[in-house]
Amino acid sequence: MKNFSTLLLVLLATSSYATNPQKTPSTIERVTVYLDGAQIQRRASITAQKGVHELVFHNLSPEINKNSIQVAGLMDATILSMSFTLDYLEKKAHSEDAKKLKTSLEELTLHKNAQENILLGLQQEQQLLENNYRITNDKTLMSLEQFKKISTYYGTRINTIYDERYQIALRLKKLGLEIEHTKRELQKIQGNSKEERGTIKLKIDVPVAARLDLGITYIIRNAGWFPRYDIKAVSTKKPLSMMYKAHIYQQTGCDWKDIKLILSTGDPNTTNSKPIVHPRYLNFVYGNTPIKSPQVVKRSDYKYNPTIKTVRGVIVNENNHPLPGVNIRIDGTSNGTITDFDGAYSIDIKQGDTLSYNFLGFEPQSIPIHATTINVVMESDLQLLEEVVVIGYSAKTKKFASKRPKLNRFKAKPVPYNTTVTAKQEHITTTNFQITKKHTINSNEEVTIITIDNFEMPADYEHYAAPELNEAVFLTAQLKNWQQYDLLPGEAHIYFKENYAGKTLINPQAITDDLTISLGIDPGVVVQRQQLENFKSTSFSGTTKIIDRGYVISVKNNKSVSVNLHIEDRIPVTQNKEIKIENVQFGNAKFDTKKGTLDWQLRLESKKSQKKLFSYRVKYPRNKQINL
Repeated sequence: MKNFSTLLLVLLATSSYATNPQKTPSTIERVTVYLDGAQIQRRASITAQKGVHELVFHNLSPEINKNSIQVAGLMDATILSMSFTLDYLEKKAHSEDAKKLKTSLEELTLHKNAQENILLGLQQEQQLLENNYRITNDKTLMSLEQFKKISTYYGTRINTIYDERYQIALRLKKLGLEIEHTKRELQKIQGNSKEERGTIKLKIDVPVAARLDLGITYIIRNAGWFPRYDIKAVSTKKPLSMMYKAHIYQQTGCDWKDIKLILSTGDPNTTNSKPIVHPRYLNFVYGNTPIKSPQVVKRSDYKYNPTIKTVRGVIVNENNHPLPGVNIRIDGTSNGTITDFDGAYSIDIKQGDTLSYNFLGFEPQSIPIHATTINVVMESDLQLLEEVVVIGYSAKTKKFASKRPKLNRFKAKPVPYNTTVTAKQEHITTTNFQITKKHTINSNEEVTIITIDNFEMPADYEHYAAPELNEAVFLTAQLKNWQQYDLLPGEAHIYFKENYAGKTLINPQAITDDLTISLGIDPGVVVQRQQLENFKSTSFSGTTKIIDRGYVISVKNNKSVSVNLHIEDRIPVTQNKEIKIENVQFGNAKFDTKKGTLDWQLRLESKKSQKKLFSYRVKYPRNKQINL
């Protein structure tokens, strides 16, 4: 009986120990930040006796992808179960800065309430004085001396009340601004993360007592990085200086304190399943059965940028004609707008990360909110074999490769990089930048900026003008050998001779040998497009209407140095056999008969000017109208 009792106590103790969870402290050791999302590597050390243990890793981010949790360092121990839950009782621990701001906010609110109470008392006193003064004058007979005393007291006190009310109103206004600023700073520090905490529960079976050094890794949302570039040009005779920056954001609910940081060009949220091509069988359809075309999955070169608050742009079709009435909406919200007559739009971003573009007769598009300017070329629904790539002010198309490339096997090779990046590690499909110094990145609305690289790029400079669309001359640079720098699509800030010239978009994933970027408007070169007087005629020949058009493009170089100038214009292209384009004159321009574009490449000497002329004739039935 005694042995049975002893055995029962041992079993109860073992059972109690096995079911009694241990809150295990852990620290973030390394973070790999992707373009969308991040991988957290935590470290926890425990001394485990033989038996079953239930470990609880608490005070974690609520944004953990539970399917991505992995545990390493178990040695001979085995995992019996693992789960991720949200703890609504354990609240987020706020930083010392947040606590100070909360205390300051409470003090300011108390002070504001006290001032409002004083103001209310003064208002009531003023009302009481006015009522008593009126009753005294109406119903009380008083001497002149008494009337003077009452009037003096009333006037003095009322003036004092007005002064005090004015001073309190000023203080309330100032307190209101301070409270608003404090709230904003507190919001920056705390971020938009939920207050609940994430918890990982791990039940393990330890066969032999051991010291376990556990590594816990998982993927989280609401974090990532996006590229930004600073491009500086000193003169058209020197290379461009480019600074490649990573803007890191995280609103995961947990601060990253003194961690090793890796920036990856990968995206764990991208679907990696390759498509399967099944046979496509043709058959007859009857009645009004809708004919569905294959849905092509579009690739977006851009990633969501959470710092964008307003997006503007212009939407055109394949022929560069503006599309009025295009419906633009932020996915998942009721916030939307439509394009005006010129195809332009503007929309404020309060929530959401993707813009959808829909227009009858065109393929719908969904584009991540990645820049303050997003211009879109929409394709008609018949053209399903090409992929639209949005590049700031234009679009490129990609066609399927005719040859299947050979499969290459790559190994990750650390390459010494610079003082900021310890090594650049190239994988099969991604590139990792190992940041040299440890960083602290708090969970808030602020962005941490890290310079990945700073280099000079050889460039060919050229001035560009399209006077039909914009009577300004832009300085452009064609970059050579840009592929070696592992650039990503993103916005770039342009500086010319230390002066800020504006922003542009860089899309290194376009299939061009040279990467062309705009450095802004150069006022030293002037262009003007005018219609020739003797080409403004309209005549008729029987049932045919004849319109003559002619233009002169005048350019002048007011700079002290010569420039290379590229001018583009266009002649209408007909897609209707009843509309004819004749008598096309374009001088020494390069003319593309399919697109109707005219190109002039000029060498314009200092203080010199040139003129270029072109003309054409349009014939069409006189009882119809055209969009000339």
